Amino acid sequence: MSSVTPIKLQLNKRYPSYQLYAVAGTRQADPEEVFKTCVLHTYKWLRARFDGFALEDLAFPDPSESRSFDLSELRSVSLTDPYPIEVFWLPEDKVWCLRLTEPDNGNTATDFRPAREGVAGRFFETNVGYRITEAGVECGFNTVVSEPEGVDEHVESFRLACIKDIARDANAGLFHGYKLQDAPVSIGSGADVKKLVRWIRSDERQLPVIISDLGTPKADAKSFEALPSVEDFLRSRPLNQINLISQITAVRPSGPPAAPESRDAGDRVDIKKLARYRMGYAQYFLVEKDMSELLRKEFADGYRQGGLTVFEPSALGARVSSYDAFSEKTEQQLDAFASGYSAKKPMTFGNVLFAADARELSSRLVADLADSKEALVRAYEERIAAINARHEDEISSYRARLDDQVRETARLEKFIDNIQTQIAKEQMIRQKRHEEELERLSAGHEDALKELELYRGRERRPDDLKRIPEWVAAEFAGKLILHEKAVDLLGDLKSGEWNVDLICDALEFLATDYRDELTGAISESQMMENCSRKYGRPFDVTPLSFPSSGGAPKEYKIKYYVGYKGKPVESVLDLHLRVGNTSEDLIRIYFLYDSEKKLIVVGSLPKHLPTLSYK
Repeated sequence: MSSVTPIKLQLNKRYPSYQLYAVAGTRQADPEEVFKTCVLHTYKWLRARFDGFALEDLAFPDPSESRSFDLSELRSVSLTDPYPIEVFWLPEDKVWCLRLTEPDNGNTATDFRPAREGVAGRFFETNVGYRITEAGVECGFNTVVSEPEGVDEHVESFRLACIKDIARDANAGLFHGYKLQDAPVSIGSGADVKKLVRWIRSDERQLPVIISDLGTPKADAKSFEALPSVEDFLRSRPLNQINLISQITAVRPSGPPAAPESRDAGDRVDIKKLARYRMGYAQYFLVEKDMSELLRKEFADGYRQGGLTVFEPSALGARVSSYDAFSEKTEQQLDAFASGYSAKKPMTFGNVLFAADARELSSRLVADLADSKEALVRAYEERIAAINARHEDEISSYRARLDDQVRETARLEKFIDNIQTQIAKEQMIRQKRHEEELERLSAGHEDALKELELYRGRERRPDDLKRIPEWVAAEFAGKLILHEKAVDLLGDLKSGEWNVDLICDALEFLATDYRDELTGAISESQMMENCSRKYGRPFDVTPLSFPSSGGAPKEYKIKYYVGYKGKPVESVLDLHLRVGNTSEDLIRIYFLYDSEKKLIVVGSLPKHLPTLSYK
């Protein structure tokens, strides 16, 4: 006689898929009328799902007849055929909820997803709950997936069709900060921007916000300031062909970055299409061009002008990401992101009760009304069973999320190990190349070493006028100083109105090549050649002369040289460096040269001081 081996049972995992919390109806609407509309839309959806089955318990009026429908006609229902359906109606608590359990039968193809076969052992538990509270009619929609451990086949987050019907119904509507609708919300005024910013930062938000910005894309200014690393540069070409200054000029252009290439507006990601198909998955906004800068100021570098920006809820990580509005992949990426966002997220549902909670509450009410010992025992047993079932659901859901986190942690650890290995190899290669190139430099390329030091010095340059004094003190000690009068003048100016890099070029020229020419270290022709090679332009330094009658105006004087009384006396700034030819683009540096200390003393910059021709 052959023995029969029992089939081993598999552990199941449970996790939430599609989830939505919203409030139905406006503040002016009658909550009971809104409540009836929501319930009847849900029954209509159920009847469509069970089309072909004669289920009298689902025979309720159409939502259009909600005003003639009375809440007393609602009842709790429990069905097992053709699929398990539980409906709880707790009139005293104004709670109605539904639980439908069904196997995974796969899905048909749509514009956004391919067809898929069902997965054996996978079940969907659809939970719907409505409750009348002070906030209005609170609505909760929660689909739970139950499947054997080890199942990895993708599962979609299905939104219930009745959600769209309720959202579109004039007698109801769904609100989650903003009204859920088939089109993106237009942001066209300052008030619109303020409201949107408050909502993005609200802890009550549980849906991701996706913004399509119609403003002009702006290049990242920092990317134009970035200089290549020494290792990258030294590796790029042989030293006998090297020209660090020309490379720096190529990376850091003197003018503003070129405007982005214009593209056909018809090529933009269709945010209206996404809003229409993915209502209830995310919230979509269309920012008009005039409002673009206001939002950028609110969110700084995290906001993408002319592109798309996604703000995840604060309670779920507050991650911000951006996308190119003209990329062919963006629409698919955003659709996949939105449609699966709520899966396995720890979302909350306000005061809404789902079937497990309603069963527990119903059991407690029955126990309170029990008129015999046996009835009381049965009621408490049902209550305990309901509590255990709810806790088992919660534990299973937490276990599924924990398993996902463990797998994701393992994946990230492996990814990090690979990256660290690659980085270590790359660092070794770069270090070796760096050392080889530095050895070649030290073998006799003095000019290249000087240019390398200049290159490194440019990396240390300030990008703000107020930091120039600190930079000068660190870079040119014993060669050039800024008098306190010059420091004060810089402190009164706005960096955005002056070319800080050009001012640094001029000061560097004075402290190096110009001073070397004064001290006789190099010739005038060498000075001019160095200036042209380093800065791509000449700097004109000339002496100043003043009328013998009046002498130098006070603007041209600083207290520097020590007088016979041992205190600094007024000293004339008799030299100046000129850059620019028009009144709109003038940079002047007024200074004197202390020949005893071989020190250049700057007393005024960068404005042109008044002369006889400037009244």
